[in-house]
Amino acid sequence: MNQFLSEISKIKNRIKVINITWQDINHIKTSILKEQNLKNLNELRDRFEGIAYYEAIYKKIAGVIALEKILKRRIIDWENIKPKEYKPIIEISGTKYLVITTIFGDLPTIPKNNKLPIILTIAKEEKIIWAIGILNINDFSSLFDFSTYIDIDTITDSYI
Repeated sequence: MNQFLSEISKIKNRIKVINITWQDINHIKTSILKEQNLKNLNELRDRFEGIAYYEAIYKKIAGVIALEKILKRRIIDWENIKPKEYKPIIEISGTKYLVITTIFGDLPTIPKNNKLPIILTIAKEEKIIWAIGILNINDFSSLFDFSTYIDIDTITDSYI
């Protein structure tokens, strides 16, 4: 963990800070309620260990919302989203990327079989997302090698 935070602090001036809105947070919550056929989040808490369930869904979606803000383009189809099944994979200029969002203080969780480059984001707070950048990894050890880091500012709307 200390190594990860140390590496992140080295690129601190290149981190893009994105503020997502309460409306964005509400989209996540509403999509969960709709999918689970619930009336309110209290029912979710009672039925599905709500905080852990919400956090798992939030981590899948929040980084993509942050990228929507950077790209100034809608990526998530809120009308048809199924949060439990949602895969945070986006395509930019013909290349697919896995969007990984971790909660500040936690290490990123990367699927063992992942072969895609990663767009790494960190949820500093519920509404504040740090877009770290793109990590082109061939193995897990290179996750901490930020020499493979590509500045998130290189992604523009024209790439989609």
